[in-house]
Amino acid sequence: MSEKYKPLLLAAIPLAAIILSVVMLAGRAQADDNDTPAEQQEESREYLVRVIPPGGSIYQAMQDMGATFDDIARYSYFMGQHVDVSKIQIGDTLKIAFALPDSADSTSSVPRVQEVVYRPDLITFHIFTDTGDSLAYHREKLPFETRLRLLDGYVEQGWSLDYALEQKGLPARVRQQIIKPLESKIAFRSYAQPGDYYRVMLEEYFFEGLQLPGTAVYYVSYEGRRISRKEAFRYREDADDSAFNGMYNPEGEALMSNAVRSPLDYMHVTSPFGARIHPISRTRRMHNGVDYRGRTGTPVYAVASGRVISAGVNGGYGREVQIAHQEYTTQYAHLSKIHVRRGQAVHKGQLIGRVGNTGYSTGPHLHFGVRRGRRWVNPISNLNMVGAVKLKDDRLGAFKTQMEQIRLELEKLERQWLTPTTETADAD
Repeated sequence: MSEKYKPLLLAAIPLAAIILSVVMLAGRAQADDNDTPAEQQEESREYLVRVIPPGGSIYQAMQDMGATFDDIARYSYFMGQHVDVSKIQIGDTLKIAFALPDSADSTSSVPRVQEVVYRPDLITFHIFTDTGDSLAYHREKLPFETRLRLLDGYVEQGWSLDYALEQKGLPARVRQQIIKPLESKIAFRSYAQPGDYYRVMLEEYFFEGLQLPGTAVYYVSYEGRRISRKEAFRYREDADDSAFNGMYNPEGEALMSNAVRSPLDYMHVTSPFGARIHPISRTRRMHNGVDYRGRTGTPVYAVASGRVISAGVNGGYGREVQIAHQEYTTQYAHLSKIHVRRGQAVHKGQLIGRVGNTGYSTGPHLHFGVRRGRRWVNPISNLNMVGAVKLKDDRLGAFKTQMEQIRLELEKLERQWLTPTTETADAD
């Protein structure tokens, strides 16, 4: 790890004490005569650190630290190409290095952002650096430990499954990973009974003895007097942004209640829903949807069955399709091609167009919007999306292989439970 990133390895900052901090680089009091201009510039930089507060965003954090709208637009757009911004959480850390104005240049009175470092956890550093003509990106990740853990228990009188899992010390986010797949197959309100049995296998991550966020649930089972045994297994592809990653039953059916089909096979959010600094106009504007990364020609699918209410060019949205569903309308914009027509009935998962760069756009991507009545809403928080209702062909085969590997890991952990631990005392 480079010395200049060590100031980010700080203890967690309490949210109640979130403040703007200035961290000066450690260095010599005066640059040596033989230092290069780049070294002298680096030693004169100021580093500002901010923790993302509740209701905050990358845009707001950069603005609070004094970045210009031009720098905010430039860095946030570039950052979105490498970091899924929908995964940015409260408490994540953002660090900015400013290149101080050149005293000999009267036109450069405003400090320019030289580097942005985004740290989502203790071990990961996403580093974005100004190289003059463009921005450069690289990632540093410290070594960490992965552990599998098996836990089980019974639901007692007056308890819910959520409360039973809470008693095991699991945070809310992990509990929801366990409960949501089961809810699609079990009517807990009607059939759950005291004495029902659950079992869970988790993958947890540790750095220097500290547990990191991001626990993954790999297996869940639940059974009881009125509920036959239900199982869920995690399927994972090499690409972290694959929309097919998730929990499935042994037959390869997606386990998510009220789920719709995702508009793309790979879901990497480059720009979130809400107020942002627009990458072209460099002004603060409302973004009534989410932007997903995608190459020109990438297939775009209808997320649910409905009827096409528009299909054509729509101003800054370029080539656009809008589909009316029972409770909402979905929008797919900046398309390169449209494969449906106005008035056509479409089904969930049907190909309706292809990713493009038409209209008011900085590059190939899909703008996906959801409207309830006349109000635009956040698609990510309002829709549960999956890659497919059921895995097929090669994906189904890969899932079956992964499921057997999970069963083998379960057997290993069960044997560890049953193996007695003995301690041998030293002889006198």
